[in-house]
Amino acid sequence: MAPLHRFLFAPLLLLALAGCKLIDQTTFDPDAGAEAPPVAIAPARAANQIALISIRYDTANPVFQDQLAFAVRAAEQRMPGRDYDVVGVSTAADAAQASRDSLAVMDAMTGLGVAAARLHLGARIDPAQTIREVRVYLR
Repeated sequence: MAPLHRFLFAPLLLLALAGCKLIDQTTFDPDAGAEAPPVAIAPARAANQIALISIRYDTANPVFQDQLAFAVRAAEQRMPGRDYDVVGVSTAADAAQASRDSLAVMDAMTGLGVAAARLHLGARIDPAQTIREVRVYLR
């Protein structure tokens, strides 16, 4: 006949392991099983909404810094803390360059003291657009 402790060992082992947590992806990365947060989509601009400033790229390197500084200062005085949409408008062929133009305008705005978290980049393809533009809107 087998000793009694052999019969008790298996149930005690199972009982002890019941309190253990299994190791999986969430052990090392708690967010691994979580869904990705929803992507914030910039609101559609109304056709009649007027841009705070519109920078036209009819020359290779337009000088826009002074006009941008004036527009941002005026907007910050009237409505401090508002967010901005920086939208590049171009044809499909010029979309990549319009994105670079928009980034340059965003960099200029951060240089003026606008927090990067308040700037939202956007792009719009307009087949009727003959000249690239970057438009800055208040949200």
